[in-house]
Amino acid sequence: MSVELCVYNAGGKKVRTVFRDKQAFGDYVVSWDGKNDYGNPLPSGVYFLVLRSDHALRVQRAVYIR
Repeated sequence: MSVELCVYNAGGKKVRTVFRDKQAFGDYVVSWDGKNDYGNPLPSGVYFLVLRSDHALRVQRAVYIR
């Protein structure tokens, strides 16, 4: 199944694609280093983690503190 994990800022702009690939069903651990897609560090604040797959969409709010 296709899976994509992206980070959005509080304004709704996608700032990072953390993971995009095909995965089998199961549990996985993914890390985000606090940087955007260009490798620049992002400021502390509220971000939204969006997990999309062929069968589901999940949104989780997160507070990032540098």
